[in-house]
Amino acid sequence: MDALAIAASVVAFVDFGSNIVSLYREISQTRDGLPSELSDLSTQSPELSRNATSARDKIAELRARYPHQAESLDRLTSECLLAEKELQKLLGGFKPGWGAAGVGALRAWWKHDEISSLQGRLSNIRVQLNTSVLMCIMHDSTETRNDLGRVIDGLDTVQGAIQASGPNLSNASRGQPLENPSYADKIAMGLWTAISATSRSAKQPLVQAAGSCSNESALPKSNHTVCRRIVKALAFPDMMARENQIKEPFPTTFKWLLDDPSSSSAQQSSPVEPQACQRQDFKAWLQSSDNESPFWITGKPASGKTTVMKYICTNPKVRASLRLWAGDLDLLTCSVYFWNPGSSGQKSQAGLLRTILHQLLDQRPEFCPLAAPERYLYFQLAGTDAPNPDWTVEELREALNNLGSQIHDTAHLAIFIDGLDEYDGDLAELVGFVKELHQNHEVKLCISSRPWNTFKDAFKAYPSLRMEQHTRPDIEKYVRERMAGSDGLRELRKLEVRNRSVADLESQLIEKADGVFLWVVLVVEQLLIAARDDPDLDKVWELFEGLPPDLGDLYASMRRRLSPSLLETASRMYQLVFRWKDTTDATFNVGIFWMAITCSNPAKSPELLKRGEMAGIMPVLERRLAGCTGGMLQINRILSDWKTREEAEQYGNYVEFIHRTAYDWLRGMWSTVVGDGPLDYDPSLVILSCLTSPPTPQRLSAVVSGYRRGQQSFDFARTCNDSPETRRVLLCLIDQLDVSTLGNHLAISESVWDGLTEAGIRSVSAMHFFCFPYLQARFESGSQIEGAEAPSKLLQFVPEIFWSKRKREWWRVAADCVTLIPPDDDPTCLNMRLRTAEVLLQARFFHMRLLIREVEDRIRRNWWPLDYWTALLAGLQGRGFTQLPRDIKLTGMPILPRWTGRR
Repeated sequence: MDALAIAASVVAFVDFGSNIVSLYREISQTRDGLPSELSDLSTQSPELSRNATSARDKIAELRARYPHQAESLDRLTSECLLAEKELQKLLGGFKPGWGAAGVGALRAWWKHDEISSLQGRLSNIRVQLNTSVLMCIMHDSTETRNDLGRVIDGLDTVQGAIQASGPNLSNASRGQPLENPSYADKIAMGLWTAISATSRSAKQPLVQAAGSCSNESALPKSNHTVCRRIVKALAFPDMMARENQIKEPFPTTFKWLLDDPSSSSAQQSSPVEPQACQRQDFKAWLQSSDNESPFWITGKPASGKTTVMKYICTNPKVRASLRLWAGDLDLLTCSVYFWNPGSSGQKSQAGLLRTILHQLLDQRPEFCPLAAPERYLYFQLAGTDAPNPDWTVEELREALNNLGSQIHDTAHLAIFIDGLDEYDGDLAELVGFVKELHQNHEVKLCISSRPWNTFKDAFKAYPSLRMEQHTRPDIEKYVRERMAGSDGLRELRKLEVRNRSVADLESQLIEKADGVFLWVVLVVEQLLIAARDDPDLDKVWELFEGLPPDLGDLYASMRRRLSPSLLETASRMYQLVFRWKDTTDATFNVGIFWMAITCSNPAKSPELLKRGEMAGIMPVLERRLAGCTGGMLQINRILSDWKTREEAEQYGNYVEFIHRTAYDWLRGMWSTVVGDGPLDYDPSLVILSCLTSPPTPQRLSAVVSGYRRGQQSFDFARTCNDSPETRRVLLCLIDQLDVSTLGNHLAISESVWDGLTEAGIRSVSAMHFFCFPYLQARFESGSQIEGAEAPSKLLQFVPEIFWSKRKREWWRVAADCVTLIPPDDDPTCLNMRLRTAEVLLQARFFHMRLLIREVEDRIRRNWWPLDYWTALLAGLQGRGFTQLPRDIKLTGMPILPRWTGRR
């Protein structure tokens, strides 16, 4: 840890200098002179000298401890000295009280090229420093062979990255620029691995090292930038999607929850004494200082638990009550909404932890060094532009524990978690986490779930609220006001047929609902449509009496009333939505959904939508969804994330299930749903056809562009029907994919990357995304990967030292696609990697001797996932590739975290 702590102090000088350069750029671009809020920067000269002297002293300390790095550290000292002189010269040009004339003189004093050179020097100092630190840590590891096996394995990974970088690290240590910026990412990868490894045996020094990077001065503090980088890294695309999907409650709905039980409105809306007590319990629980237990909101499926949780989380009265509890301390709140039909982040423990940490640290970013000292130190050393390492559940739990245990004298935490039953994992573990969160950190915790036995047994002693016992007044209000707004029913109110009236219909509807709000919403919509299309009171009553009280039976009844043509369209819609959810974590953009349901021949990509065209499509699509699915699929809107309404219409709308019950019901009868659709319908191929549609100036992409669109194309190509004909079609579709949506994911050298044709780039990307159908289709068509060189039989026996750089990197490209395993890979992903390995083996694309040796080494070290390495070795040795069972519990020792290159 010594090398890391020392490096953190050196980085303080680099950040100080970078801030000076940034301020110069800001000032030199203004027309009005120095900003009045800035102090006289010439007074910062002593502070600069102190930082520079401290940096040189720390480098000298490193030099004394690691004499084998003397040459590179001496060079680093010289670079710091030169940078200090240039920065002092720049500071000398600032004069107090300057106006526009002074700024003009400053621009003349320093030319653009000189500023760029200074900025490059500071960046290069950071790279040199990180390289030297890695070399020092590698030296320590080699000498001591630390008894932590994971540390050894992790540092071996670092060594591999360093060796793969070849002369580039030597260039960095000599102060020369890197050949390829991707090698800076490799150095950053090694730095993160080193920090993660060494911190396990020296936690307190790491916290001290992270804190030592801060410096007090009039300049903007770099630690604020680092903290914001960490907060940004915690976010994931669909983090707020479920909350945005929840519709606002009907006006005055749930008002009873926060009313005083003694008030007249409360007495009118809820005459039953136990209900009034429960309302009083919730308000008292919010304000209680003892905080003895969490509060549990439960109830039947679709009884309004999620809606009431959003009402609680957005109601100012709730915050006012929590303020009474928090007293003089800060109040930090967050809300999490589990959503089982959503992305992995919306239903996993990692998603839960990231959402909690993101919301809490977004309110107080200065707590980041306390919560995540490893990551804080990493970004401080590598820079905030460095790639973001993948978060692991262990790191996230540790971060939350760090935060909760170190701020209890500063702030109170209130956390609201909705839909525990939507969690995709071990419910007993989730219950344990919830209890620990409350007990260990005195969190004010409100949770909601269905009344499953796991939750009833765990939460039976908690104060609670059962929704269906309280929602009758809200249901009455909703039914009467919605039906009063119908022109057809307004006319029928004057009639009475066989002693039955509209008022009687409303009363029986309320009784039949039994507190299930969603049932009411769906049934009222059915009745309103019937009254509008055929205002016959007898027929309206007949429809109502034929609707079953159970939600699942109601869905089945709605389906039975559809014509064969509507059933077929509904089947295609459901297959598209389920396939989208099973394949990607992104929301299903309305533009792509529209293109998919109107695509008649996936072999020919449909045209992309024109700008502004979505506004006309929306009402048509809403009507089709209502007519074909009865409202089980609906359009959700996220308007707040877009600058203009046109952008919101184009990109901010997505298709989603109305409720978890609809999702579960369709899953339960999936073979019937598929049988309603066309024979051999391939939803993946249809979506792929839409994603690969080439954009034109008049027709813009209806989905995200760039890396994500390219990745999605390969993701869906992997899940297409496995047949020669389908492979021929997907080959043509991906071959029309704009290569600008792809990038150098594998960090191979620019010389090799530049030698690739467009077809070669697509093939290398297919290897990276283990898209074996595309690779197989390419080999079946008789074409090879342009620019790639499979190892010849002779090369298999030639020592690696005699290989050309190009051959060495191409072998690594092929090997990496089956050996770089992210920590979140499940058996399904691993099986796709095995299929990719089988295809590449048939094409003789591996250096067998080295790859087998590498896999055998991982098996010997018991690396996770051991079952995958064993299956891969069997295939490479000619014993056949065996797919892993989907429900297999992967074994092996977890290695140190890696990342996928996302920033």
